[in-house]
Amino acid sequence: MLIRAKDRQRITDSLEQKLAITPDTSQWEILYELSQNFREYSRRDSVAMQKGMMYSQQAEQLALATNDTVKLIRSLSPLIYFYKRDKQMKDQADEMDKWRDKLLLEWGYSIPSNFDQWDGDSEVSLGGKFRILYDSLAAYNIVEVHRKMGDSNRVAFSISDKDLNDLPGSWWMRFRLRSKSDHWEEHIFFTGDGNSYWDTVEVFTAKMEGGFSHKFTGKALEPSEWDVADHPNHFRVSVPPEGDILVYLKVKGFPEGGAPEKLRIKHVNYESYLRDRVKTRHTNGIFQGVVLIQLFFFFLYFLATKDPVYGNYAIYILGLSIFMITVNYFENIDDLIQASIYLLSIWLSTTGMLMFSHSYLNMKELMPRWKTPLKVFLIVFTSFSLIIAGLLPYMVQGITQGGIGFLIPVLVGISSFVFFFLILAAVIFLPIWGIGTLRKGYEPSKYYLIATFFLFLGFLVPLGLSPFEQNLKEMGFFESIGVSTLIQGGIALQLCLFALGVGHKRNLLEKERREALEKIWRCKEKSMPLPIVLCPTNFCERLRESILDVHLGDQVEKNVTVFFSDIQDYTTLSEQLTPQQNFIFLNNYLGRVGPIIKTNRGFVNQYYGDGIMALFMGAENGINSPKDSVLAALEMHKELFLYNQERQEKDRSPIRIGIGIHTGPLMLGVIGDEKRMDVGVVSDTVNTAARMEGLTKFYGSSTIVSGATFDGMADTDGLHYRFLGQVLVKGKKEPIKIYDFFDGDLEEVALKKENSLLLFQEGLSAYFAQDFKGAVKAFSDVLHIFPGDQATLFYLEKAKMYLKAGVGENWTGVEIIGSK
Repeated sequence: MLIRAKDRQRITDSLEQKLAITPDTSQWEILYELSQNFREYSRRDSVAMQKGMMYSQQAEQLALATNDTVKLIRSLSPLIYFYKRDKQMKDQADEMDKWRDKLLLEWGYSIPSNFDQWDGDSEVSLGGKFRILYDSLAAYNIVEVHRKMGDSNRVAFSISDKDLNDLPGSWWMRFRLRSKSDHWEEHIFFTGDGNSYWDTVEVFTAKMEGGFSHKFTGKALEPSEWDVADHPNHFRVSVPPEGDILVYLKVKGFPEGGAPEKLRIKHVNYESYLRDRVKTRHTNGIFQGVVLIQLFFFFLYFLATKDPVYGNYAIYILGLSIFMITVNYFENIDDLIQASIYLLSIWLSTTGMLMFSHSYLNMKELMPRWKTPLKVFLIVFTSFSLIIAGLLPYMVQGITQGGIGFLIPVLVGISSFVFFFLILAAVIFLPIWGIGTLRKGYEPSKYYLIATFFLFLGFLVPLGLSPFEQNLKEMGFFESIGVSTLIQGGIALQLCLFALGVGHKRNLLEKERREALEKIWRCKEKSMPLPIVLCPTNFCERLRESILDVHLGDQVEKNVTVFFSDIQDYTTLSEQLTPQQNFIFLNNYLGRVGPIIKTNRGFVNQYYGDGIMALFMGAENGINSPKDSVLAALEMHKELFLYNQERQEKDRSPIRIGIGIHTGPLMLGVIGDEKRMDVGVVSDTVNTAARMEGLTKFYGSSTIVSGATFDGMADTDGLHYRFLGQVLVKGKKEPIKIYDFFDGDLEEVALKKENSLLLFQEGLSAYFAQDFKGAVKAFSDVLHIFPGDQATLFYLEKAKMYLKAGVGENWTGVEIIGSK
């Protein structure tokens, strides 16, 4: 609290007046308060510093005269402060500082008369109130240690610059306990470092009749032999009334590793500790209850429905539950068993979460390209889990016993690094999948992403704040909760939101089922027979609100991207197959590539033999149909590559497809008669898209996109393409720019196109500028990089011809294409 200078002066005057009328033997409290008061405003006031030093010296002398060690220790703090500010007294301040530390050490630790003075803490450190002796051979007995440590100076109470595990032998600690109670009291103390325990702890307490009592505890003993239940490094000391007792500790760690890194002693407020433990158990119980309830619910639901979504989610919760139960309730089980349980739980929860995500997000349909990478990941993750399981006995042996050589630690290090890297990768997959499916319009992804956010938040926030936990407690935060509670809270919220998401998805499916049944009943209620309507849902939604309301003659005009694909040289291929084999082949091929159009927000308008005509509706609600159509084309080529690999394994020739895309106005409508209706499209846009597909053979491209489609793409980030010039297709009066998107080409072809891209564009620019000599040179250079490039060969021959024969005044470079 800030005190104004006027108020401070008033307080000082009052204290000095009180000092003048107080007997000499009762002046210490006033002198100490005056020294503290002058200390507060002596930084810029030399007179105040001199007066403060004078009162501190008087307080020190009075404490010495009355032989009161506690008052003497308190008097030295302000006096050392004033001496350090005086240049001539700095050496004396250092000596006095050492004297105060020695007094503190000899006086020992005064046990609080009331645990409420601990400000809610469950333990208090003895800090610099004990001495340390290192016994390198572990050969000293208590008599020798008592003699040696009685004369030794204080050693730093926390050794942070040395690794105690590198020092064999044992450590001795000596401290004195003082009590103001009027009866014997038993107190509990702890030595160790966090969750690192000493192998053995020997406790020696001085007896009133002489000698020392002796008892053992420590992690090397059976839990039933520990001095305090459930705590291997806690021990009890009985302190006499209004007296003191001398205590020695002898601690020893494992032969190699496992021992605490620091020497510490803490006084445990066992009542507060038990209250905190009960509170923690309640928190853990609530969390575990949430987890187990969900585990049983989703497991039973899986048995009832056989839906893999529920089964995979139950596997995830099972792994999580096993991990948290082990952490909260089985801390002291065998190290090898504990490590095996942790490994099993991590494998279960990670595998379950990935499989749940794949089924819940409907990735088989929405993100089919992830199917193979996920399988590979799970195989690799399971393999490393088995490797680590095989290495666990050696890992535990290395921690507890040592002597495992060089190779095992290297294998352990490498496999552990890869294992945790895989876990990190699995965690990163979750938001990527959620965002990817949400962008494709999958509504349940919202719950999935929110739940994943809380999972990340539950781990990252507490872990980020854990270094500042003590500071936050002092500021009033974390008083009733800790880092583990926040982590459990984040996981619990994530589980609840995932449960809501699963329920929401179930409701959506139920809603779709009800709507389908309603449509069937509506059809039955009509007196006239239901016409056979071959109408894609996406198509009919553009005509009427309901498919049942679609009638003959309905039509609408839209700006649409038309997509044509065709198998090249299919006639030759089909001649080698029987009609039945043709049907099987076409269904296999179309069954692979057709769904890709749907996942990219398009729909197939018509299958015509080996060809596909698909429509991508205009930009609505953030949808960019031109780019969607190009992405669909590139994914179809990638899927075709996988299909060709399967065909080659069966000694069947690979197939190639060409894809043409064009954007423009289109009339969509229903044609036919009352008994048989079909959908149709009428537009020059369709013909132009078909011409684009035909140009793929002419230019040796896998995908050709018109200028209208290219201009309609919001961006081309991540896509590779080259400008092929302008063409005038049959039936068109205006030339059309065309672009070759080559990400769908074979890898070696795409690489050659990319490496020769600048030279190709340079040649094309020279060609259209009628610099045919420069064009010949540039196109020749392209062929050195990419021999056999059809587009380059075409323009090279044209440039050579024009270089020799010349061109007319109206030459524009536009190629006239007379047929498909």
